[in-house]
Amino acid sequence: MRAVIADPPGPPHYTSFPEPRGGSEAEVVAVLAAALTNLDVATAEGRHYLAPEARPFVVGREAVVRAADGRRLWCNAVSLVAPHGSMAESTLLRAGYGLPVPEDTPDALAAAIGNAGLAAWLPLSWRARLQPGETVMILGATGVTGSIAVTAARRLGAGRVIAAGRRPDALARALAQGADAIVRLDRTDLPQAYREVAGAGVDVVIDYLNGAPAEAALGVMAHSGRMVQVGSGLAPGIHLHAQTARRASLDVLGFAYYHTPLALQAQAYAELCRLAIAGEITLDYEVMPLSNFSEAWMRQKASGTTRLVLAN
Repeated sequence: MRAVIADPPGPPHYTSFPEPRGGSEAEVVAVLAAALTNLDVATAEGRHYLAPEARPFVVGREAVVRAADGRRLWCNAVSLVAPHGSMAESTLLRAGYGLPVPEDTPDALAAAIGNAGLAAWLPLSWRARLQPGETVMILGATGVTGSIAVTAARRLGAGRVIAAGRRPDALARALAQGADAIVRLDRTDLPQAYREVAGAGVDVVIDYLNGAPAEAALGVMAHSGRMVQVGSGLAPGIHLHAQTARRASLDVLGFAYYHTPLALQAQAYAELCRLAIAGEITLDYEVMPLSNFSEAWMRQKASGTTRLVLAN
């Protein structure tokens, strides 16, 4: 079969790879569409703990697939059996791991919304346990996932939503999507910028960036505030001052959507698809043939704001 293979020292490439073989614990499924994400880049380059140890392997951790019984399923990042991945004509899915794709959701949208949507919805609903009326600050609200998180926070009952990012056009869109306030992260006086919009304090911080923006946000969190760490695009860590944490009894929580119980993933995924079909979630995505992987790879590495979906 044709697939995208990670086999150093060069970048991943489109070539031939052995067909997967099913068994009692996993089934062969046909790949319909797979979104190319930063997680895929990190695993392909061996920078993520989900990266298979043995190489070569097929790139990609998530996909919309068709099972032998005809059902369309979305496969999460821990559902595929190495060395098989999502960037191929077929792959190997662990039994019971596929999430049903709503009937009215096109393959490409179903693929595009998966990783981005669950990494926006579940940090709020499951990890932070957002309560109605609480104030939410989203660090990295101008990215694909952060933009969805603005809508998710409002839909989940946040009383006030603060969007923080670097791109003025995307921050303007965040306001249109329901954010109450915005913060430009390129300001030199970031702690003051946060204080100007934090009001009585921020109850939940969803952090897609790490580094200085997250460190500054700790200073404006309310008592019993929760910071959920989802991404580390700016830095590998933060300095947490002990007195800051103790003063407000803060929680700093790690998060990966695939740690969420599968039933909750399925519920969130179905709701995200519904909101996207209804136009309440705006997701920019572009479909490309799998054979054009090299072009898609370069665009993803350049940190584009359009979700790229590779289809067979």
